[in-house]
Amino acid sequence: MRCTHSTCCMNLSAAKITVILLALLTVFCVIIQMKVNFFPKSKELIQTSTRMVKVSTGTGETNITEHSMTYLSACRVKKLRKYCSGFKKYVVISYPNYNQYGSSLTDWIWMTSPYHHLFYCATAKCGSTTWKSYLMKDLKIDWHNGTHEAAIKYLGTSSVVQKNYDGDSVKFLKTYRPEHRLIIVRNPWARLVSAYQDKIVTKKMSLQKLCYGWQAYEGLSNISFHQFIDCVQKKPENIMYNSHTQPILSLCGVCHMDYNIILKLEEMNKGEEYLIRHLNFSIQLDYKPLNKMEYKSHYRDYYTGLPENVIQQLQILYKDDIALFDYPNSPFL
Repeated sequence: MRCTHSTCCMNLSAAKITVILLALLTVFCVIIQMKVNFFPKSKELIQTSTRMVKVSTGTGETNITEHSMTYLSACRVKKLRKYCSGFKKYVVISYPNYNQYGSSLTDWIWMTSPYHHLFYCATAKCGSTTWKSYLMKDLKIDWHNGTHEAAIKYLGTSSVVQKNYDGDSVKFLKTYRPEHRLIIVRNPWARLVSAYQDKIVTKKMSLQKLCYGWQAYEGLSNISFHQFIDCVQKKPENIMYNSHTQPILSLCGVCHMDYNIILKLEEMNKGEEYLIRHLNFSIQLDYKPLNKMEYKSHYRDYYTGLPENVIQQLQILYKDDIALFDYPNSPFL
């Protein structure tokens, strides 16, 4: 039986649509399979060009080889640049006034070594003392009478900012571009515990000083971790400017300085080898890797018993560090 012109056109159109839909479905399935292969789930294996690398995501920890550091660092840099391109205005609002607090940052945190073609944001409680000493050792500088004091003199950026940028710290961050621009980050839950142990338990710093005059616990000789966290949360407008508890995102001006090396303290047993190679170190280093199981168990214990609302407030304070550097959203994960 002959069909009319309109009937044939309808059948032809339906056939074309069916073919197109099947083609799109095939392409979609291929893309999904490529994503599964390219972005493996937690604890799956990634086959690199030279060796097998086990990567554990979502916990902030990695079990890796030195050769994979380039891949991991590049992924973090890409993620950070994408984040800054979309949320730069929001991120910059959270920054402290760098020009007002510039000397404490340019003297203690923002380090540079022209010999190594390096800018290094020496984030407190992220191995900064160790790496300052490594840099000065490679430069054959005697730092044994005081690591931080020597670092201020030989690695600090105060003179560079004053001389070349008219004291404008923001302009310095936006335009200073040595070959290597490094951040070493750390699990914020573990970093808080380290700050408490190093500054409060050892009494290197009083809680009143840490909170810039807050007198809530005045007269107490033994400050609990819960009281320390209370200080961090109740004086955020001031505590944000303490480098031991300040989120790394704002401490290092990550959306001003275009960082191209992002490593984690938890993986520095291999990150050390990566940096030695990239920075052309002439010395051999003796970095002691973390015992990951003991490390996690140790810092988790401090948070046991803290009210849920306290944990939630800390999640808000460090939300960007947690998200950007792939750390757990809870100390118990």
